Amino acid sequence: MHGKKPKASGSNADASKPKDESEPDGVWLVCTQETPESEPEDTPSMVADSATSVRSSTATHGAIIELYNSGASQHMSPYHEHFLNFRSISPHPIQAADKRNFEAIGKGDLPIEVPNSRVKTCILLMNVLYAPSMGATLVSISKLTSAGYAALFRGNSCRIFDAKKKQLGEVIISGGLYCVKHPPTSFAAAVSSPKTLTMEELHQRMAHIPPSAIREMLAKGMVEGVQLNPKHEMMGQCEACEYAKATHKPIGKEREPKQQDKLGDEVHTDLWGPSQVQTPSGKSYYVSFTDDNT
Repeated sequence: MHGKKPKASGSNADASKPKDESEPDGVWLVCTQETPESEPEDTPSMVADSATSVRSSTATHGAIIELYNSGASQHMSPYHEHFLNFRSISPHPIQAADKRNFEAIGKGDLPIEVPNSRVKTCILLMNVLYAPSMGATLVSISKLTSAGYAALFRGNSCRIFDAKKKQLGEVIISGGLYCVKHPPTSFAAAVSSPKTLTMEELHQRMAHIPPSAIREMLAKGMVEGVQLNPKHEMMGQCEACEYAKATHKPIGKEREPKQQDKLGDEVHTDLWGPSQVQTPSGKSYYVSFTDDNT
């Protein structure tokens, strides 16, 4: 993000309230602009008591839980299937406030949904650590603020704003925690579900490659996140491909007969139409006259 970075806010922050707190008209995808890291910090620290205490309820009810924590030094999550651009890393220790230790064994980007009145804002957290022993996703407030966002803790809510002071979300406190619970079928879970597409849709989205190549790539597992609709495995003629393959004969560099020497000796004329789209004055044809000498 460019411009002046908002001040980081903790749970007792006295950050001034942004002027524009109007509700957004829709849902955006907001990516935190963090500098890519080759490896996580040597020993990430966090206030992890809340994340571990919800583990049993998560396993029982299957809810997807996100905790907004001003004491977490990194974004962390146990939901492996929700990661994008996931990669394994050498085990890294994570020390909780109660001295318990966890290990982060992967890293990637993680999409989450932040409630914002009657709508939800889709946020993509960058460089999230994968810690399978944790019980919930920890959203690091310090990471959000360092990326150019602002967090305002006031009353019973935590509000997240972008660099333009536009409210992206509001998390209500629950049981002493700034917590968001999603059912297993929420946005985060849906990210990992394969999307069913027709052959025509795949053909268009994959730069108009041949259907045979698409089938081969799907069979070899070279394409992830999509599957072919069995009722629409065949496709008809692709107009875009037909236009792209159209050719014409080369135009000769010499003309026969020779060009006329005087104006008016020979005139070429052509009539074209009717056009599917009429001119502003309602015309559907045009005629041209070209003097051979000129």
